[in-house]
Amino acid sequence: MGRVQVAVHGKHAICEIWGADPALLDDLDYMRNTMRDAAHLARANIRSEAWEKFEPQGLTGVLVLSESHLTVHTYPEYGYAAVDCFTCGRDCDPLAACAHLVDRLGESCYGVVVYLPRPADGRSLRVGRLSKDQGKVVFHAHSV
Repeated sequence: MGRVQVAVHGKHAICEIWGADPALLDDLDYMRNTMRDAAHLARANIRSEAWEKFEPQGLTGVLVLSESHLTVHTYPEYGYAAVDCFTCGRDCDPLAACAHLVDRLGESCYGVVVYLPRPADGRSLRVGRLSKDQGKVVFHAHSV
């Protein structure tokens, strides 16, 4: 059987957010609203969502998008959140979702990102850091 060529136009951002405000990471309403805003800023359409609050702390949220998904798992005790955003099509921007979360989760927080923009720009992988620079969140790509 021969190899099948598939034109994938999805973009995938996996973001580890550090230095986040523990109280915000444990606030279900705040995280729900922030994730919804992140999806809209990524130009994605929310179809459904599921949330689970854990004791003594932490939460998980899944937004099912018309274009795929946006998920978050928070660990307030470490000031950490794991975010995964995959979007299909050419118009969505999962990095915008990650940048919004970094912006909204605390003054000193930053994100480490693995970004796979296929195949639009000819690169298969970018690794970088989302950090605040003069009030804006900026993606600083590193060589892979």
